[in-house]
Amino acid sequence: MRRSSKPKGSNAGRPVIVHRGCAIPSGYSYDVEGDLWVRFEGDVARMGLTDVAKTRMGKMVSIRFKKPGRRILSGKSIATVESAKWVGPIHSPFDGEVIEINEAAFSDDILIAN
Repeated sequence: MRRSSKPKGSNAGRPVIVHRGCAIPSGYSYDVEGDLWVRFEGDVARMGLTDVAKTRMGKMVSIRFKKPGRRILSGKSIATVESAKWVGPIHSPFDGEVIEINEAAFSDDILIAN
């Protein structure tokens, strides 16, 4: 996602910690409320679900993303996740535009998470 506004908060540069058996690596920013990690590369942000979120969700079933080229406002849905325990939106921590989706990585992640 290409960001056009500042993120809510940042944990970048903190050491790796383990929370309830889940790894939380340094070098990323985190949207704790949204259970997202974000890695900034200039004005491009790569995002994913935290290990904590994946653990709480249980078995992952599917992820549906907004299409590339779509503008997303902070707090609005960028994807919908379905798991054995939950179906719901993943909200963007900042304004931006979806520029690419790595569906293969999410497919692999679903296989690994289950």
